[in-house]
Amino acid sequence: MTFWPNLYLIGVAKAATTTLHEILGQHPDICMSSIKEPHYFTENIVDLGTDKTHNSLITNEEDYQALFKTCDEGKSLFKGESSPSYCWEHGTARKIRQRNPDAKAVVILRNPLTRIMSHYNMDFRAGREREVDLLSAIRKDIERTNKGWGISRLYLELGLYHEALSNYSEEFGSSLKVLFYEDLRQNKDEFLEELFGFLGMAVPSLPSEPHANAGYYYSNKTKFLKRIPFSHLVPKSIKDKINGFLLSKKPEELSSSEVQYLTEYYRQDQINIAKDFGIDRYLNAWSEEYGINF
Repeated sequence: MTFWPNLYLIGVAKAATTTLHEILGQHPDICMSSIKEPHYFTENIVDLGTDKTHNSLITNEEDYQALFKTCDEGKSLFKGESSPSYCWEHGTARKIRQRNPDAKAVVILRNPLTRIMSHYNMDFRAGREREVDLLSAIRKDIERTNKGWGISRLYLELGLYHEALSNYSEEFGSSLKVLFYEDLRQNKDEFLEELFGFLGMAVPSLPSEPHANAGYYYSNKTKFLKRIPFSHLVPKSIKDKINGFLLSKKPEELSSSEVQYLTEYYRQDQINIAKDFGIDRYLNAWSEEYGINF
């Protein structure tokens, strides 16, 4: 029997969607997809799925349905997946709603300035980004003529929330829930009460601590290691020791020039969000975090 998920965690990227996917999956009445990010409804995308349990582009309907084969249709009230590309690409809200008019969508917003720094750090440590400062990486990404999920970095674009909120609000109405990353970090219990209250459920007891994507990065010393001949022959135990020495925690701090640039870039989008969705409290908190005024 063909069925479509009725719960979609649509983003945003670098706003704890992995943590929320795992928390949702620990509820006895919720079954989350075996691959966290199938990106089934996204068209402008390439498959970057090196970890097939986390991120793998699924384009075939049969394969998509198979992600939920372990779900008990009689017991699971919600079946869901968590593809952050859905918040970015225009048209996904309508495609999801056409497949399942009863579906609910959840989006987690994050201060766009901290979001972009986290995004840059992730790409840098993964070797996808070679620029050693954020503004250089942004300028290089702007110059790319071919834009898409996994095609370009989308550093700036993924912090523009107004259009996505408008699209999903129009299609989902009261079946859209907007949450905030900062609330999860500052008061997880209240955050979870709000999330599961939206789903009409009690907060589950969590048997395991949810995963969090730590903001580690490889320092430039690793570029030297990559040039060493026969490095692929080095035993994993030795590599782990080397990585432990080179791996460090990069503080998510923006320079004054970066803050100024990003503030100007995101100002109108933030004004539109405050005007159309009335979430001034969060925008004010985001502004205060960097001493700026959107």
